[in-house]
Parts: sequence; structure tokens; C-alpha cells
Amino acid sequence: MRERNTLLQMGLMLCLAAFVLGGCGGVTPPVSYYTLNMLPRVPGETPTSSDVTVAMGSVGIPDVLDRPQIVTRTNENRVQISEFHRWAGSLKDDLTRVLMENLNTLLAADGITVRMMDTAIDPAYRLSVSVNQLEGALGGKIKLSAVWTIRDQRAKHMFVADETLLEETVTGEDYDSFVAAQSRLIAALSKEIAHAIRGLRKAAP
Repeated sequence: MRERNTLLQMGLMLCLAAFVLGGCGGVTPPVSYYTLNMLPRVPGETPTSSDVTVAMGSVGIPDVLDRPQIVTRTNENRVQISEFHRWAGSLKDDLTRVLMENLNTLLAADGITVRMMDTAIDPAYRLSVSVNQLEGALGGKIKLSAVWTIRDQRAKHMFVADETLLEETVTGEDYDSFVAAQSRLIAALSKEIAHAIRGLRKAAP
């Protein structure tokens, strides 16, 4: 009887260890990694020289989104943080990179180049963008709320201060569709900002 109890205890301990390591025979699903998509570049629209440079800072995002996991919303007061669907890098860095590249694509034909603050030489304008909302439901809608300003190079005079509110439908109930919808929202935001920068460029003496 004592030997049977000992064997039973050992079996329970082994099962507990297996559960901790792998779910007692279960298989842990693989992690999928995602990035935002940039607007496609149009051949022949990249200028050989730039007349105007815009310096851009890192895009601000809410703390709830500033994490490796992709965040979706299940209702107005609850979010879901997926451990198995993650950003390939930092969402903040990825969003900044995609916005900057989108603007360069949209403004290439106007002789305007957008660079990060630390690499922009004698910029004419300074662009600041803060994304306050970029979330929604799988198979539902994603909302984008962003505030952005365009100032002179010394940041003493504000030319534009605007807020962008957009909504995009997620075409599927998977994370690929979710991230694709987020990319479309960033593209739409990029077009609004590019339009404002282009207007300043044309109005300049």
C-alpha cells in the first residue's frame, strides 16, 4: 500500500511538472509577429534633392498600446492582450517609421523630405504627432484618434494644430486583417498631414 501511494504521488508530481512546462501533454501555440505596412512608393517620384526638410519626433502612443502584445477591444471597458500575436518590434517605433516613410512617399514630388529630429539638417518645420487611440475589435471597427502640430524650426510659431478622427472596418476576424486595418488608418493620417505640409510649402514666400 505504501509503495502504491508513493507511485501515485510520483505520478502526480510528474504530471504537475509536465503541466507547468507544457500543459500536461498540451502543445503551446506558436507566436505570430506583425508589422505595419507602408504606402507603396511610386517609381520616379523621389527627388534628387530636397528643397524643404521637415523634422519629426517619435509618435506618442498610450501606455496600454505600448507593449509587445497586440491589444484588441472586446467592449467599451475591456481590452484583450494577446500573448500569441505580438509586434515584431516596438509599436511606437514601427508607427513612427511607417508615418515618416508614408510622408516621404506622399511629398516626394513636392521636394519635401521628412527626417527624424536627430538627423534633420536645418529643417523648415517641426512635426509632432500623438496617437491617442488605435484600437478596435477583431472583425469589427478600429478607431484612430491623433493630434498633431506643425511649427517652425525653432518651435516658437505654430502653423497647424489639428486632430484626426478616423474609423476603419476590419475585413476579417484574424490579426492579419486587424493590423492591415491599422495600416490603412495610418496611411489616411499620413495623407492628412501631407496635405497640410504641402499647403504650407505653397504658401511660403
